[in-house]
Amino acid sequence: MPQPESCAAEPECILFDVFQDPEHPGHFRFLEVWNASRKWFETNQLTRPYYSTLWEKSKPTWEKEMVTQYFEREGE
Repeated sequence: MPQPESCAAEPECILFDVFQDPEHPGHFRFLEVWNASRKWFETNQLTRPYYSTLWEKSKPTWEKEMVTQYFEREGE
């Protein structure tokens, strides 16, 4: 899957990793940490073509629809 490398190559990316629940193979967790605002992430990063490729390829394995959660670093 080339997408993690594509995301990690972005200059604003601090961390990108993908986790899969071994007991529920259709349950994934994408952990992304960006040195940019949420607005930037939603308007710039999420529109990159490799995201749509990732969703197309992985969606058949999903147990349920994707849920996006946003967190901010403590103290920022």
